[in-house]
Amino acid sequence: MDGSPQGKTAYFSEPYLSGGPDGQTYWTGEPSMPYDSYFALCKAAKERDIRVFTHANGDAAIDMVLRAQEELGTDRKDDLRNVLVHSQFVRSDQLDRYVELGLVPSFFSSHTFFWGDAHVRNLGQERAHFASPLATAEKKGLRAANHTDFGVTPLDPMFLLFTAVTRRSRSGQVIGPDERVSAYQALKLMTLDAAYMYGEEEHKGSLEAGKLADLVFLSEDPLAVKPEQIPEIEVLT
Repeated sequence: MDGSPQGKTAYFSEPYLSGGPDGQTYWTGEPSMPYDSYFALCKAAKERDIRVFTHANGDAAIDMVLRAQEELGTDRKDDLRNVLVHSQFVRSDQLDRYVELGLVPSFFSSHTFFWGDAHVRNLGQERAHFASPLATAEKKGLRAANHTDFGVTPLDPMFLLFTAVTRRSRSGQVIGPDERVSAYQALKLMTLDAAYMYGEEEHKGSLEAGKLADLVFLSEDPLAVKPEQIPEIEVLT
């Protein structure tokens, strides 16, 4: 439904502080398609019991997704688990609607490292520090996932875990200290909660009797080392 916040193509309800990518003033970004077109796609999917994965970064784009699901009468009891990919600049009140609609955010905490400093400049501290709000989502009872968006950022699970735990930017700023999570929760977001997002939690995501025995052996325990050491952990087998 929109583009990227660092490219100033994500769609917001309030303007970027630094203008648009081509010098526009009072620039909020714009949606990727008209609402009616998006609604028609969601309606067709729901009629066929198909889940929808929607790319939405800015809160205005997320509002369009929420409006479509609300108008379709989606409810968490449906257990469809429609996914909002990135959900980066979701507002707290929108997360409450995620709960009601049974939506799953797939967050992108690596953004806080690679573009956290740019987000502060372009959007201000309040919005930037609530990017990928992993801790708030958990407090509200949401099952979320966390991903790398490979091709945009490295396909490196240990670095992703590091960003969820520290939320450090390239310059060393902590982008949203209240949204940091424990190493255990960060690991869960990439395993059991990611399996839940796909409806596969009954046979993937954790080591339990009856589930697939998918294992990796790591050089260190990510739950025991200091946060700064997490990116150095290697997969041995």
